[in-house]
Amino acid sequence: MDDYLTPRQAAERKGVSVPTIYKAIERGALPSVRVLDRVALRPADVEAYEPGSYGCVKRAVRRRGPGRGPKPEANTEKAVNERPVRSTPPPADAAEL
Repeated sequence: MDDYLTPRQAAERKGVSVPTIYKAIERGALPSVRVLDRVALRPADVEAYEPGSYGCVKRAVRRRGPGRGPKPEANTEKAVNERPVRSTPPPADAAEL
């Protein structure tokens, strides 16, 4: 195990967090081996790994920007005006209630 690095050591060398190293391993961007119950990384693989370059997929953030038009608004006025209209007057008994 002396020739290998732990994820914590790899994170310190690359200047990233330990979870970033584990995510890179999960994505396959950073090769690793399992030794018993531990994750080990070859120093050459850690040196070749560049966070954010290969194997890194950024999630798209949906934002409304220029050219996308105004944000759709709820048309509450339309819902109020579309109430059914009675064609006949209400019965006389209904006015007393």
